Amino acid sequence: MKLSFCAHNFGNDFENVRAGLKAIKEIGYEGTEFWQQFLSTAAVDELADFTSGIGLKVVQICAYFNWTGTDEDWKESNENAERFIEFSKTLGGPNVRVFTGKVGSEEATDEQWQRCVEGLGRACDAAAPDGIRFTLENHRNVLHDTPEAALRLIEDVGRDNLGLNFQSWPPFDMVETAGKLFPHIFHMHISNRKDGKIWHIDDGEVDWPPVLREMRKLGYEGFASVEHAVPPPVEFAKRAYEFLAPIVYGEGKVKGKGR
Repeated sequence: MKLSFCAHNFGNDFENVRAGLKAIKEIGYEGTEFWQQFLSTAAVDELADFTSGIGLKVVQICAYFNWTGTDEDWKESNENAERFIEFSKTLGGPNVRVFTGKVGSEEATDEQWQRCVEGLGRACDAAAPDGIRFTLENHRNVLHDTPEAALRLIEDVGRDNLGLNFQSWPPFDMVETAGKLFPHIFHMHISNRKDGKIWHIDDGEVDWPPVLREMRKLGYEGFASVEHAVPPPVEFAKRAYEFLAPIVYGEGKVKGKGR
């Protein structure tokens, strides 16, 4: 397992993002993620050159789809999938994060479910020749909003390059759920909350150490990305790394400039 830090915490100004990426590399993070809001306006070729130049791997890019909406939503989602496949190819083949739309598994009609299966299947087929994977991020109001629904969607789509972006999933027990969903877990997001607000990883509602230890025990070798930061983000990133690195890498691995 390796640690990464989501670049959206540095905003959408490219110079701020560059400075933030340099800082997290110095702290010890090995990867980063970019979200659609930034990639829609960024010079992706330049971004690829910069990240590779400082030795930081782009591990995931986070897109938004709506394969359960209108015909126009479905068409636009297919086009967005094509666009993100091209982004991924330029950035070294990171995962593409998936929200399926704005309908939960309990509310979805059979037609909405099948149209999503078709759209996701098309996207996975287009991405497969370049080794690009799609990851379903558990969330409210998506078809993969419960562990059972996520497994059903993966089974129905039936593509090896469709898996999960595993993150905090109330009210489900994280350790138990990790066991149920492994080996479909391709990626992880780590965040925490306290009193209804984003908070520090080591002092929130989610007890991450047992979850990460379970993932190591299961043999997870992917990235765990720190998703949401409390400002200032670089100080937050340093505190999170110092807490997480001994668990992820083992004792004695907390140091700057990589491992």
